Amino acid sequence: MRSALLLSIHHEFAEKIFLGRKCVELRRRRPNLQPGDYLFIYVPAPYKALMGVAVVRGVLEAPIGSLWRSVKADCGISRARFRGYFAGRRTGVAIVLSRRACFTTPVELAVLRCVAPRFSPQGYRYVRRSDVLRALRGIRARRKRRLPGASSAHALPGCWKESRSPVDFPRRWQTCDRVGVSGVNFPR
Repeated sequence: MRSALLLSIHHEFAEKIFLGRKCVELRRRRPNLQPGDYLFIYVPAPYKALMGVAVVRGVLEAPIGSLWRSVKADCGISRARFRGYFAGRRTGVAIVLSRRACFTTPVELAVLRCVAPRFSPQGYRYVRRSDVLRALRGIRARRKRRLPGASSAHALPGCWKESRSPVDFPRRWQTCDRVGVSGVNFPR
């Protein structure tokens, strides 16, 4: 059964991922992900919502200098910020994303907890992909009946309003084609 990672990503970087300006997510520790796994993107304050999903193309672990040379065009941060993030580390990890889809209506944490009570991300959490997809379908059905405890959606950047609904994926993916991780060949 395919696994997935529910990962908390700062809103600045989540927006870059959904706009296609960032196709590599940096981490200090290597996650247990394989090509084809889903990365569900939870955006903490100010949104506190599950915003979308991406497909993992591959995971690259390398010494910091080598990692920077490989992902600098696709990681969405400056070299100084990169060095600050990995300060004190000898190696770093890049999660290379191949496709991404943003939900038309973000799934707020309070709503997510109504459908999946143990769904409480603290940085990251491994989940079964089928469980998350089932929960998302249940949320959509409950929204039609106005789920108690659900507040109105936060005002979101325009790019997020133009995205697809959760039940439309994976048919309506946007592709991250410009990933140029040198020396690594990930399947498309």
